[in-house]
Parts: sequence; structure tokens; C-alpha cells
Amino acid sequence: MNKTKQLDQFFTNPKITDFLVDKLFSLFPSSKNKKFIEPSVGSGNFYNSLVKKGIDKQNIITIDIDGSNFSDKEKIIETNYLQYKIPFDKETITIGNPPFGKKGNLALEFLNKSLDESGIVAFILPKCFQRYSLQSKVKPTAKLVYELELKSNSFLVNNREYDVNSVFQIWINKGIETVVNNKRIIKRKQTKHDDFEVFLHNNTVKTEKYFNKKLYNWDFAVHRQGYYDYNEIIYDPKKLSKNRQYIFIKIKNPEAKIYFKELDWNKLSFKNTSTPGFSLTDLIEEYKQTKFNCILLSILKDEFLNDKSSTNFN
Repeated sequence: MNKTKQLDQFFTNPKITDFLVDKLFSLFPSSKNKKFIEPSVGSGNFYNSLVKKGIDKQNIITIDIDGSNFSDKEKIIETNYLQYKIPFDKETITIGNPPFGKKGNLALEFLNKSLDESGIVAFILPKCFQRYSLQSKVKPTAKLVYELELKSNSFLVNNREYDVNSVFQIWINKGIETVVNNKRIIKRKQTKHDDFEVFLHNNTVKTEKYFNKKLYNWDFAVHRQGYYDYNEIIYDPKKLSKNRQYIFIKIKNPEAKIYFKELDWNKLSFKNTSTPGFSLTDLIEEYKQTKFNCILLSILKDEFLNDKSSTNFN
């Protein structure tokens, strides 16, 4: 297996690390006086960005299970961070781009361990960390104070720009002062909506029953995961393939047809980290936002027409 793939090595673009370190320091100006830990230093791009901001090299602990990519061989602690014990220090900041692992499992281990060691943790994480399912597994007392979706080409693989759907999050422990509100999702988001009903086919024999349009009376289907055209709306069950994942929509509120027509399914597919796709909660949230935007636009349009009519009358 390719070593880069085996160790989940996607190095962060230096332009991105510079920007993220600047963002961290703008939110926590006292950061310049603290000690730092980079638990998966990789090629050292976060390390270099910290040094450029004036952080003394002696105040940065660099760790990686594979130190071959880091130039300062005397500086690196070559070990498995998850097995390396570091005592808690409120004045320490852990920063970096940890390995994601399958469904974010490794990133979650790195995040929780770091929160047991540092007052502030600033990590690049897979986009699934924007969901309740992952945030509910983060240390219960931790607060999420900042979140930014990273743009495309934020990573480097073999010195080439690489796109991974990811997010930069800053988590803090209890006792760290900040005026920023907690952005952490504290309860599970909706999985149902009054405007429509859904059926999911997840490549199992059991869910093939939903292909029967007459029985389940669904209006249309779209792909839910995989490398497909998400803006392709499927009405004919003959165009479905059993080896693909679909979501079937049964409309209950006639107005929902208007909102689904405006929904950007392709944009929705970027909710996943690696393979394109989206969850049911992702769909509900996107639908609610699309519906809100459509209603707001309609109100503003009516107000504009009324104002124009009044002006002409006068």
C-alpha cells in the first residue's frame, strides 16, 4: 500500500496554515505567549507558520509517527501521539492537521486526547465534524468557538494541490475566556420534515423495495453517495441501478416542489469528506434553508412591486 495513503498523510498547503494561524491569533491574541503542540507535524507547515509569527521553536513540541517528512530531525519526537502521554496544561495550544481515519475516527481520537492536554485545540478536521453524530463524541465540557470550511486545494500530496472536504475548528476547554458563543451542536438535528417523506436505498436487498414507485408513491429520486450527477432528478424507476445509493422523495406539501427545484443537490453532495454524498440531516437542513430563502425572496419581491405601484400612483 502507498505509504502516504497508509498513514493518511495529506499535508496542509502552507498558504492555508499561514491563514489559519493568523485566524487563531486574531481570536486569541495571547496565543503568542503560549506553548504549542503539533501532534501530526508532517512536513511542518503549521510549525513553519508559527515560527513566522514569532513563536520560539523551543515553545513548539512536534510529534509524528513518521518523521521522515520533517526537516528538523533533532526537533521531532517520532512516536504515535495517541500513545504519548502529555500532562494537561491550560496555557498550551494544540494545532494541526491530524489523520482523519475512517469516518473521522482517528481525528476524533486526536481531538479528545488533545483536549485532555491543552486549553485550546485548533484542528483541520473532516467535514463530518459539522454533524451532531461526531460532535456528540467530543469531550462533553469542550466548546466549539470557531469553524471555517476550507476551500479546495487546501492540501498537498506529493507536492501537488489536493482537494479534501474539510473544516478548521477551534475547540476550548472550560476555563478558557472568550466572548465567542459556543457553536457546538448540542442536540441531534431533524431527520424528518412535514413537507415530505423520504426512503433510503443503501445498497442492501432490504431497501430495494423502495424502487417500487407505485407502492411507495415517491415523486423523484436522487443519488445519495458516490461519483454521480447529483442534479440529475430521476422520475422513472427504470433508470435506477440497484448498486447505487438513492434517496426517494415523497412530497406531502405541494409547495415543496418549488423549493426542491431550487435546491442545489450538487452543492449538497460536498457534505461528505472524501466520497461525495450527504446524510438525511444534511438534506433537511439544506431544504429548510432553501425554503427560507425562497419565501424571503417572494416577500421582498412583493414589497418591491407594491412600492413601485405606489410610486407610479403618486
